[in-house]
Amino acid sequence: MPDVNLSRRSFLSITAAAGAATGLGNLPLAAADAAPAAVASRHFCLFTKHLIGVEPAALAEHVASLGFHGIEAPIRPGGHVLPERVAEDLPGFVGSLTKAGLELTILTSGINAIAPEQHTENVLRTAAKLGVKYYRMNWFKYDLKKPLPPQLAEIQAKMKDLIALSRELGIRPLSQNHNGPGYVGAAIWDLESVMRHYAPEDWGFAYDIMHATVVGGTS
Repeated sequence: MPDVNLSRRSFLSITAAAGAATGLGNLPLAAADAAPAAVASRHFCLFTKHLIGVEPAALAEHVASLGFHGIEAPIRPGGHVLPERVAEDLPGFVGSLTKAGLELTILTSGINAIAPEQHTENVLRTAAKLGVKYYRMNWFKYDLKKPLPPQLAEIQAKMKDLIALSRELGIRPLSQNHNGPGYVGAAIWDLESVMRHYAPEDWGFAYDIMHATVVGGTS
């Protein structure tokens, strides 16, 4: 994960280097040439939603050939591994990544509560045992026919048990901002008003620049 103390100037230089690198076929090396001191400790991972259905060994080999360090993998309904099959199938999936020199950097989940239908405990316990440090949460949605502040209070209370379990296991939840009038956190400030009640090391953002751009132009 990126350094939380990354300055705006460093962020811009790294982003520019990474953008140029995608056309050069080896993102980390090209980025390092552009800003060696800043990029040396950075970790690049690829979201593999578009590679669902590819056999794990082939997926890992392909991603490694592009120069990435790891992947952000959908482990949710319709993902690389189904939540109800996580104990059986996730170890093999992670093993394929390890053989290729990759890691499962972020597990993209269908989880936003401790709930049997989300297979919360099984997914998080299995992932944590395999060394996964971060999971992206499923989104919260507003009921736009009801007042919003009470709904944010409900989310704050709901997160208490999920954060406690995550802290116990050593795996950190991340919330992604997503554009759309029904998404909690689309404009950042509303979800931040909930997150501020928890320690930063217990709950973080997976900040999506494209979704933020859409919201900024339409909100």
